[in-house]
Amino acid sequence: MADSTETFLPTRRSVPALAALLLTSAFLHGCGTREPRNTAVIDLLPEQIGSWTRSDAVDTYDRETIFDYIDGAGEVYRSYAFDQVVVAFYTSAQGPDITVELFDMGKPADAYGVFSYAREREETGIGGGYEQKGRVLCFWQERYYVCVAAEERTDDSDRALLDFARAISERLPPASDPPDLVTILPDEGLVAFSQRFFHLHQSLNYHYYLARENILKLSDETDAVLARYAPGSTYLLLVRYGYDGDAA
Repeated sequence: MADSTETFLPTRRSVPALAALLLTSAFLHGCGTREPRNTAVIDLLPEQIGSWTRSDAVDTYDRETIFDYIDGAGEVYRSYAFDQVVVAFYTSAQGPDITVELFDMGKPADAYGVFSYAREREETGIGGGYEQKGRVLCFWQERYYVCVAAEERTDDSDRALLDFARAISERLPPASDPPDLVTILPDEGLVAFSQRFFHLHQSLNYHYYLARENILKLSDETDAVLARYAPGSTYLLLVRYGYDGDAA
């Protein structure tokens, strides 16, 4: 389902000058720390959802093999604490084939991060939030990022995507709050759904080209959130460093 990833991770667009930059320091780790996994990822996907049955053929890709599945966009997931993705296929005589991608992003903050990467809007009611674009619905919940894609879009496929997302959500750990760095952004003037949570210099340059060199010393050990404010196109960047010396 590599084409669905391209739908949610578009090419970088040019943006106006950065108008505000705030740096904070704390002894907190970035994407280098992964939380222990207690449940096999495939066990989180139901064998039956409505009239759809899961195929025995299930594909798994890790940090090294992700490019075999998603050529080009694999670095987006690797820029977070991505551990693996399980790809399952569902068939039904009563509807289109459906593919499910279940990404173990290592920790809740990074599941939110990849969800926010190209988000245009967000609905509530499934996981920590979900978005549907055409025949693809994605949501994040705890450490997991899930995408459900119908082979074709029909009147019934939209309902099926919601049914799939809800059925999978019920099997996942309870939803988490967005990263605390996101929650401290000022509300006044904040453009809805413009928040982007990430760690690396390459990610910052994707969302807003700052400089060729990594002048802010972003790394796996830093957390960053970029948001847009109105009126105009003012951007606010918050960076939390893992160690006191990082911001020097």
